[in-house]
Order: sequence, then structure tokens, then C-alpha cells
Amino acid sequence: MKHLSIEEYPEGILILDTSTLQIRNGNARAAELFGIDKERISEFRLPELLPEAAPLIFGGEAASMIHELPDETGTRVLEISLAPREKDRTSSRPLFLREITSHCAIRRELEKELERHRLLDQETHHRVKNSLAIVSSLIGLKSVDLENPGELFHLASQVDAIAAIHHELAKKPGSLRINICSYLSTVVQNALRAYGFQQLLPEMNIENQDVPAKTATSLGIIVNEIIINACKYGFKSGTLSEARVWLELSTISRTDGTEIILRIGNNGTFHKGDSPAGDSSGTGMALINSLLQEMNARLTVTKEPHPIFEIRLTLTGK
Repeated sequence: MKHLSIEEYPEGILILDTSTLQIRNGNARAAELFGIDKERISEFRLPELLPEAAPLIFGGEAASMIHELPDETGTRVLEISLAPREKDRTSSRPLFLREITSHCAIRRELEKELERHRLLDQETHHRVKNSLAIVSSLIGLKSVDLENPGELFHLASQVDAIAAIHHELAKKPGSLRINICSYLSTVVQNALRAYGFQQLLPEMNIENQDVPAKTATSLGIIVNEIIINACKYGFKSGTLSEARVWLELSTISRTDGTEIILRIGNNGTFHKGDSPAGDSSGTGMALINSLLQEMNARLTVTKEPHPIFEIRLTLTGK
């Protein structure tokens, strides 16, 4: 295999005396990078050409580094790397110099474009969230004219659950994962407020982690339905001061992914329409069953002494 001479090498090379950092030799490309004549390159020591980089490279702090080299045309960006020490050549070592000015310029432009898309993504989620908030408010205004506004309250809470997803996505533009703790906390509080239970403080024990937005949305709608049913049917009049609602979410790492275990409970009474094994003809339970099937999740319901709903599903991949 033929070895290139230093003049044939397309990037800059300096051959250094490792004890004095005197430049013993260098190719034309290296001389061009520093703006000096090729014939004079051996007159310099490395600290004269690279006063900031030389101590780091030969002080053992960095085997390679990025260095900005000002000249009359602007600033050149160099990638500097020191060749490994060879056993039979202890007094001299090659230093490779590769100009990456254009690469850095392209990277800066890409970063600007990425930031622009990030801001557009954030603005989109803000607008969707605000639009859904307007829809929810309009539903609330319409409910004033009805004798039984309960179904509209229910619909408004569903809209709020979806709006909360966009609120979370706006916090992390460009991401398709959201913080499940923050999101479910918002969903529960909105559902309680929709039925006048805003004074009830839900007990939340949820692991602080990100999950895919699609999964979070499905879980949020299910949690909303369960909390709404508790407010409508589970708590008896006169016992509202003692009402409790709690959520627990934990995860287990498995070989096939991450298992999510979500439990939603309250100290009210069980309503038969809450059970997939019971009267599942209601639209709320039909919606829950559909979402469970879509996520390939399992629901277990405990009826006594108080209702507890346990949902298990496995997330695969990142």
C-alpha cells in the first residue's frame, strides 16, 4: 500500500519536535492556512502559530480540537488533531489541520432553520390550544341556556383534555413526547373543575417522565372519562368535603419495552357503566374501550370498597 507524502496529503500537516514544539516540516496546505511561505514554515514554533491550541493539545487536555484562526479574509475554522505517538518515533509527531469553515457555516444555517421550525411548531401548538380553549368556552356559554347542561360540561372537559396536549407540546417544540405527570395533572384538575369540584385536591403520584404524545392523549381522555363519571355518579350529596381522587403511574423496564401501570381511584361508589364487563353501551365506556384497543392496553376494575381502575400497556422503542 502506497503512503502519501506530506505534500500529496490534501489537508495541512505539520511535523513537530515534541520536546520543543519546533516545526520541523510542513506541507504547502499548512503554510497556506497560516498565510506564510512554505520555505519559512520550519522557522516557527507551534505556539507562535497556535498560541491557544498548542498548550491544550500538548498538555494532554485534548487530542483533537476545533480552533478559530483569524486572518485578513475573516475567520477560518480548523479541526486540529495530533497523531498517536509511535514507538519508533518519539521525537516528532504529525499534527493534522483540516479546514472546516464551510462546514461550520452550513451548520449555523441549519441551526437557524431548525430554530425557525421550532418556533413555528411552538406557535402552531399555542394557536391550536387557544382555539380549543375558545371552543370549550363557547360550549360553556351554550350550557347556560340548557336545563341539563351536564353533557355539554362533559364535552367541554374532553376538549380541554386535548387542548392540554398542545399546551405540553408547545413547551417542547419539535418533540412528539410530553411530560405525563404535568399533562395528567392538568387533565384531572380540568375535569374536576368542569363539575364544580375545583376545591378537591387530587392526590398525584406519577413518575416524572416523557411518553409519546399519542399515548398520552389516549390516557388523558380515559382519565378524563373516569374522573367525570366519579363526579357525576360516584360522590353522594353531603359527602363532597370528604371526596378523594387519586392517580398513580409507575413504569417497569422489560426486554420488549417499558410497561406503564396507571391506577385511577376515588372513594365514591362504583357505577355500573364504568365497567367494560358491565353496561358498556354508554358512549364514555365505548370511547374508553376503543382507546384501550388502539393502545393494546388492559383495563382491570376493582369495585369494592371503592372503584379503582388499573390500566397496563407496553411502550416499545424510544
